[in-house]
Amino acid sequence: MCWLPLILGAVMSVAGAVLILRFFLGRGAQRPEVAALGRTETMIVGVALLCIGPLLFILGLTDVICRRLGLS
Repeated sequence: MCWLPLILGAVMSVAGAVLILRFFLGRGAQRPEVAALGRTETMIVGVALLCIGPLLFILGLTDVICRRLGLS
């Protein structure tokens, strides 16, 4: 069970970074200045994932370290 937050946090961080980069690296009709509502919502979801992902990763990492040291 301790590996779940670790893996989930890493996946959430990567997914959030990809969504944000996809929004800001758009060219032509996909530029950020003329982004449609759906693309803006996707960027907001990416920001939420990028904020929560590292916290979950650190929580999982702390749990793994504590279990390896025999503290839990």
